[in-house]
Amino acid sequence: MEGCTMNGKNGFPVWDSATLSQLAQSDKVVMVIFWADYCPYSQSLVEYLASSDLLTGKIADRFVVGIIDNSQLQEVGCQYEIGSTASLVIMRQREILYSELGFPPYKKLWLAQKIREVVEAAL
Repeated sequence: MEGCTMNGKNGFPVWDSATLSQLAQSDKVVMVIFWADYCPYSQSLVEYLASSDLLTGKIADRFVVGIIDNSQLQEVGCQYEIGSTASLVIMRQREILYSELGFPPYKKLWLAQKIREVVEAAL
C-alpha cells in the first residue's frame, strides 16, 4: 500500500496521514497506535500487541493495525484528539469506537480485554 512502511515497528506498518484516511473510511476495524521513538511506553505498547494473540483468529481478516509516528505527524494525533504517544484509537468508517491515551505497563491485561470487546462488537 502506498504511504505505508511494511517493516515498520515490530511488524506493524507505519502509515502516513493519507493511508490512515483511506483505511479509516473502509469497512475494516482499524487500530492506530500513536508512537514516538523516544517514548518507552510506545515501545512497550507495540511489543505487547505484537506478542499477544489479540490480532489473530477470526478477527484478523477484518482488522487492520498500523502505527502513526506522532513525533512526525502531530497533526494526525490532534485530528483524533491524541495528545500523547503510547495511545491507540480503534475506529470503523471514521467512527471512533474506543481510544486509550497512554499505556502504563499495569494496564496490559485490562487493555487486552477491552480491545477484544470493542473489536468483536464491531464485527
